[in-house]
Amino acid sequence: MEASRFSPEDVDEGVEVSSDGCGVYSKQGRKNTWLGARGRPGVLHGLYQFEVKVLGNSLIRVGWAASFSSRNIGTDAHSFGYGGTAMKSSNRKFERYGEDFNGLDGAVVTCLIDRRTREEQTISYCLDGKYLGVAFTLPTKLADVALFPAICGREAWTASCQFRDFSFLQQGYSPLAEAPLQGHAILKPIMPGLCSADADSGVEISEDGKSANGRSPEGKWLGARARPGVIQGAYQVDFELRSESLIRVGWATSTSRKSLGCDAKSFGYGGTAKKSHAGNFEDYGEEFQGKIGSVVSCLIDRSAEHQTISYCINGKNLGVAFEVPESLVSEPLFPAVCGKGCWRVTCHVSQLLRPLSGYEPICKALLAGDATQGPGELKPPSGKTVSSTDHAEVQVGRRVVLHVRSGPWQGWYMCCVVDADDMGCYLKHDEDGFTENVPWAYLGGQKFAMQLLPENVEVQKHAQKNDVELNCQAEHPVALQSKTMQASQKSSTEFLRRGFLRVDSGGAGLELSPCQAGLFVEQIEALPGQPDLRRGFAIVAIQGKLLLGLDEDIIHSIFGGALKDGVEIVAGPSLEMQTVTFEEIRKQALQLMSAKRVPEQFFETAGSLLRACSTPLSTSGLLCRTALRVAIGLGAGLELESSDLGFVVTAIEREPGQNLKVGDAILAIGGKTLLGCSEEEIEARFRDAFRHGSALICGPAAALQSLPAEQVQGMVHGLLSLSLDRTETI
Repeated sequence: MEASRFSPEDVDEGVEVSSDGCGVYSKQGRKNTWLGARGRPGVLHGLYQFEVKVLGNSLIRVGWAASFSSRNIGTDAHSFGYGGTAMKSSNRKFERYGEDFNGLDGAVVTCLIDRRTREEQTISYCLDGKYLGVAFTLPTKLADVALFPAICGREAWTASCQFRDFSFLQQGYSPLAEAPLQGHAILKPIMPGLCSADADSGVEISEDGKSANGRSPEGKWLGARARPGVIQGAYQVDFELRSESLIRVGWATSTSRKSLGCDAKSFGYGGTAKKSHAGNFEDYGEEFQGKIGSVVSCLIDRSAEHQTISYCINGKNLGVAFEVPESLVSEPLFPAVCGKGCWRVTCHVSQLLRPLSGYEPICKALLAGDATQGPGELKPPSGKTVSSTDHAEVQVGRRVVLHVRSGPWQGWYMCCVVDADDMGCYLKHDEDGFTENVPWAYLGGQKFAMQLLPENVEVQKHAQKNDVELNCQAEHPVALQSKTMQASQKSSTEFLRRGFLRVDSGGAGLELSPCQAGLFVEQIEALPGQPDLRRGFAIVAIQGKLLLGLDEDIIHSIFGGALKDGVEIVAGPSLEMQTVTFEEIRKQALQLMSAKRVPEQFFETAGSLLRACSTPLSTSGLLCRTALRVAIGLGAGLELESSDLGFVVTAIEREPGQNLKVGDAILAIGGKTLLGCSEEEIEARFRDAFRHGSALICGPAAALQSLPAEQVQGMVHGLLSLSLDRTETI
């Protein structure tokens, strides 16, 4: 069935749709009564058009409408119409526009929509091919709301519609039928409630959007977001715990992590009586972990100068948990939930279980114009499948759709090819500018799939007009390649380094997983210890053999065959390797391996930066110095609790990765001790020094608590007195 059509399920009583979805009519409408219908799909991005032909003596109005608007187009703030009496209308405001086509049998009205940018989106019309000018500039609060083709008529009326093969094709505009293929439209309206298209793999959302079941055997946090996203006003959504489990609920932007509170774009309140934002966890409210039937109300008030987020537990108001930071005051915030292990909740967006005075059910926010539907179930554009053996056409400046088949970033992404070589390609994501290397060997397996888009796909049809699009399309590919390589000339020797593995009778004490660069360091055990590695590093080469861009089986074979005490490796931070191409990483790795071998004793005596960042520096061997890793949009990925020692690490996210273990105490940061400080002072000092590379002094909390406080204090001050530790960052 054609995806672009008028829907018989989305019509007023008395309106009928033909079997092909192109004919719409009302045979016996009541006097002076307008009845209408909506079509599919709903446009979110790009330039698109459809046509309506007037049949017989019909008075109709045509245009675009949100799924929750009235079908009488132009009578509310979420629909936009142009009628046969030469009037345009929205929100019951009727103004002169265009030319009269009332009763003109065969007249063709072309409905145009331009959603290339969020800042300026417009609706225009043509009559029999004559352009009539811009009729509406859409309000910014509708920037993320899908708009569907719509038609209504007075009394008895008939019309036929075309979504392709037009009588009057307008330059620059594409047929509405192509919008889903380009990933610019949703095929059906999004209803308030939990959204299956915005949930982690492992979270099952019911068809009505009222319940979520999470299953993660590994005990990972998985989550989902709901609709709509609140822009203004005061609204409430209730979550009811339906299993003995640990969950966290709250509010998040559409681009935040699903693990609530672990980045700067989400706000959470969890069952352990902790509130969280940007990776900072603080005491708040009451515990509800495992308490089946507990109702947590998530409240947001965006009606005042200072926007706030609050929570209630079983109707008891717990007070303001967060003030929305200035950077997010204009961002839509969506209800969200995440859980650890196996969990189940129900979500109530209309019939609240514990309604609070002053707050409306969130389902009313759309009709009030206070919310956005948010991202829809966009379908990826289609193109030629790229495989590990067929990738010659993937060249600089081309566009691809990257499908991530597993892991927390599962989904599809529009990307520009920044560089390509015989090992893989270097991509830049359209949405956020994120860069990554994708080895050819990974395509077609469990990790990635890729499709190459046709060269004639126009840039302006894509979601956002950003620097990626300008670079990829406005410049000649040769110029782009030159520019890219210049940008990547920040040599990877800044973070690639040569070191040695320690291996004893118990092995290397490493937990490793294959990645694009080689082997990703998940965990490092205390024994035998790896002074030349940190959690979050990637091992690029071992014993003179590159692991970069190889298939998983080959990586394991090379690494296993070379594993021995003192074997030479090349490694560096995985996140930083994502900022340069495969060729640059390979070049620098080969340079390091070809250089004269430095004896291991050098690292013992010279006090290299890497060793200084990861090995014990006190005589007791308990304390060590490391560097905090903070990633944009992810924070530090730490859950912390205050103690007499400072902060104790209670959980560590995989990204951005820290050279810490659960149970470690952070005793100093940025050259300032946390030892013996009040809870408020600990938080203040940590917050002031919270940045990527900030120097930490840490050690196992259990062992340190067994020592006299004076001894621990002396050890910390001794480390702080070293010249290396006077710096705030490393």
